[in-house]
Amino acid sequence: MKKWLLAFLLLTTLLFLLLFPVPALAASRRGLNLWFGTLVPTLLPFLILSGFLIHTGLVHIPASLLAPVFGRLFGVSPLGSYACFIGFLCGFPMGAKVLADLTRNGRMAPEEASYLLGFINNVSPSFVITFLVTESLERPDLLLPTLLLLYGTAILYGLFTRPGLFHRKTPAFSGIKNASVVQIRFELLDACIYDAVNTLLKLGGYVVLFSVLAEMTACLPFLPKKTAALLGGMLEITSGISGVVKAFPLKTAYQFLIPLTAFGGLSAMAQTSSVLKGSGLSLKKYVFSKVVTAALTFLFVSFFLWS
Repeated sequence: MKKWLLAFLLLTTLLFLLLFPVPALAASRRGLNLWFGTLVPTLLPFLILSGFLIHTGLVHIPASLLAPVFGRLFGVSPLGSYACFIGFLCGFPMGAKVLADLTRNGRMAPEEASYLLGFINNVSPSFVITFLVTESLERPDLLLPTLLLLYGTAILYGLFTRPGLFHRKTPAFSGIKNASVVQIRFELLDACIYDAVNTLLKLGGYVVLFSVLAEMTACLPFLPKKTAALLGGMLEITSGISGVVKAFPLKTAYQFLIPLTAFGGLSAMAQTSSVLKGSGLSLKKYVFSKVVTAALTFLFVSFFLWS
């Protein structure tokens, strides 16, 4: 069944590219502009630097500085604290990428990585502040509530799924004993640059593909405009935000956009799946956590708007 569905989706997309070249080209350009103008300059330095720190073992320096905050809050190891910081700061799919690298490198136990994956792989604060609140909604006064709704819900999910929830004095995870070995070889820098560029190329392909899929959804004549806008947001959140803002009144648009942003869209799911390959971490558990987080966010934002 999955193969037939995938074949149908690919064939439908190909027909859309052939029959509707103008909107398909516009969608591809939007995806490329997003990738080259935002993802590349934002993620490339972090991908290179984080990869080098992890593979050389120097990651323990920033990890030890972050451990007093994140370690006490979530009961994770110092490297888990580093993953928390990068995940919340850099946005999709950096949190998942760091966890996958740490797991593959033997510096983090899969159990700890699986726990953290459920809540640290989110949209970046810069995306929320600039694109969502300031540019799309044009409501800077909603900045603080938006940040609290998005990241507060993720933190709550992390706290309530934390192993040993009722034994906070004992860390849930202590890390791996031999994870502090430091090997500085600058040959690793070439490998980290290659890995970062390869990762970004795959991410760019996913962004373009899902931008085209979102545009194809918008062009379906039998779909109501509001339904198409919501489906577009579920496919690719960046291009979907503008569609939701145009299709709904501001209050309703905000009520839908916050949980859609918490979910991240299927494009972010595909990007996350790409960086998790070979790590042994479960994509199904990650998808479940994002669905739960999005549902909780919808409840919180509804209470905020209508109370």
